[in-house]
Amino acid sequence: MTAVAGLAQWGDTRRQLEADRLPLVYAAYREGEHRVAELARLAGVSRDTIYRDLKACGVKFGHRT
Repeated sequence: MTAVAGLAQWGDTRRQLEADRLPLVYAAYREGEHRVAELARLAGVSRDTIYRDLKACGVKFGHRT
C-alpha cells in the first residue's frame, strides 16, 4: 500500500468513526450525562465537537447568566 492510499484509507476510517460517535454522544446525553466536558473526555474529542454533535441532534443550548 502506498502512503497516499494509506492516508486515504485512514481518512475514510476517521469519517466513519465520526459518524458512529454522534449517536453515541446523543444517547449518553439523553441518558442524563449533560456535562459537555465529560462527554468530550469520554469520546476523546474537544468540547466544541460535542456541542456540534448535540446541536446536529437538535439539542439547543441557552446562554447562562
